[in-house]
Parts: sequence; structure tokens; C-alpha cells
Amino acid sequence: MSEKSLIVILLSLIAGSVIISISEGIPNQLPGITLGSVAILFVLRTLVLFASAVSVVVVFSKALDGHLPIEIGTSGLRYADETGSTRHTEQGFGRIDKDQKRQDGNINELTKSMCNLEQRIDKLELHSDVAEMEF
Repeated sequence: MSEKSLIVILLSLIAGSVIISISEGIPNQLPGITLGSVAILFVLRTLVLFASAVSVVVVFSKALDGHLPIEIGTSGLRYADETGSTRHTEQGFGRIDKDQKRQDGNINELTKSMCNLEQRIDKLELHSDVAEMEF
């Protein structure tokens, strides 16, 4: 994702959070955490909405890359250990390289065998031509 598109997404999320927070209005009784301030209420609502939206965007962006969380809990999201899967991938490529080298060797041996067979066939054809001339 480019830096410009990331900035646009973040600004859109902030603007949407502010608009939703303001459109909700002021309750008859303010929660205790706001300390009686309407401004703190709007700031807190905006921060909660923004954090929630960013969390959803992060999960979906990772999901698009094929990485889904394996655990969702009160401490957050946990993803699979990527170093283990990288190690398995590297081992797989190592086996593929070994197999390819072995196959290359087999192909070289077959090529040499075919050349030897062609030479033997040519010699046999030459001998049969000579034998036909003698008769």
C-alpha cells in the first residue's frame, strides 16, 4: 500500500470518527470518565471509533495478504509465527533445488546414452551397407 493511500485512509477514518461522534449528540448525563466536559466526551468517542476502525482496516489488509489471526482475545490479535512458515518454505525450495540438480544429472546421462546409441546405430548401418555391397 502506498504512503499516499495510507494517509488518505487514515484521514478518512479520523473524519468519519469525528462526524459520528458529533452526530451522536450529548447524553442527558455525561459519563464519569468525561469529568463533566462535553469536549472530552467527543474526544473519547472519536478516539474509540478511530481505534476500532483502524483495527478493522489492519485485520482486513492482512487478510488480503493471506494472513488471518489465529487468536482473538482481550489482549488483542495473534497471528501465526511467520518465521516458522518461512523456514518451511526455504526447506521446500532447498529440496526442489536438489531434485532439479538430480534431474539435470539424469538428463545429461540420458543424453550421453542417446549419443552412444546413435553412434552404434550409425556403425551398424555402415556395416550393413558394406555387407550389401559385397554381395
